[in-house]
Amino acid sequence: MHSLAIVVPAYKKTFLREVLDSIARQTDQNFTLYIGDDHSPENLQDICAEFETRINLNYIRYEENWGGKDLPAHWERCIDESQEPYIWLFSDDDVMPEDAVQRINAAIREKKRSFYRFPLSITDEQLNVVYNAPAFRHATDTAESFLNEKFSGERPSAAIEFVFCRKLYEKGKKFVHFPVAWSSDDATWFRYAFLGEGIVNLPGKAVCWRQSGGTNISTNPALNQEKMNATTRFMTWLRQEMTIHDMPCTAEFLRNLKKYIKTVLTISLNKKFSTKELVCLCRALAAFDRKLAFQIFLKYFV
Repeated sequence: MHSLAIVVPAYKKTFLREVLDSIARQTDQNFTLYIGDDHSPENLQDICAEFETRINLNYIRYEENWGGKDLPAHWERCIDESQEPYIWLFSDDDVMPEDAVQRINAAIREKKRSFYRFPLSITDEQLNVVYNAPAFRHATDTAESFLNEKFSGERPSAAIEFVFCRKLYEKGKKFVHFPVAWSSDDATWFRYAFLGEGIVNLPGKAVCWRQSGGTNISTNPALNQEKMNATTRFMTWLRQEMTIHDMPCTAEFLRNLKKYIKTVLTISLNKKFSTKELVCLCRALAAFDRKLAFQIFLKYFV
């Protein structure tokens, strides 16, 4: 059995052929690919069939769509089809560099750690790079540094960056579930970083996260209500998790949290949310700092 499972929960066919081609071009083919078709109305099976001779590929079509109701639950059922000790949750519209599997397999053999991260590039639909995340400053990062970099905007994150071992996945109770999976990945990585004693960074070529108009959750304004609800739940969950791990609300953390909330409200949601939703969010923020909650409410209520 291979040591690495690449798991692609799939629904859209638009870029699936490009995704599979980037996987088929891997210089190290020591992996098994699992495609979980979330009862898509599009014909994903024929596209997958084109790669059966190039990739050790398992295609599974589910008879019920879960992604529209609970996307992390769909991720979990796709992962549960696999048996390999390490898992890379990928997507149906992003691409990986040709040496990605080679790098992760080498790191697993050498370091034998439980949680790894690739560099990230953000691209447009044609894969033209619009943003490169800064180079890693350290060989490993802690849960605290991951969160501060994320909230400050210094280093955006996406699910496709991370590779984790199955024991960590089970110890962390799989994924944190929020509406439309908004912040589910960030919450999960934060938990894994604590449980796995940090994140091992893998310098080199980046994985490419594609901004594809309204097809991405992050760029779809029709999901604003769900994203606002998920942000509130994320804040409540995070405060509880920080308490469990004795992580203090430092001045640096509060500054970064304020930046993060402003980014969500102004950019992700384009200031389109109700007063009631804002009140709920600020109540969750008050558990971190009442002054911060009041500042956010005053600014966006007005």
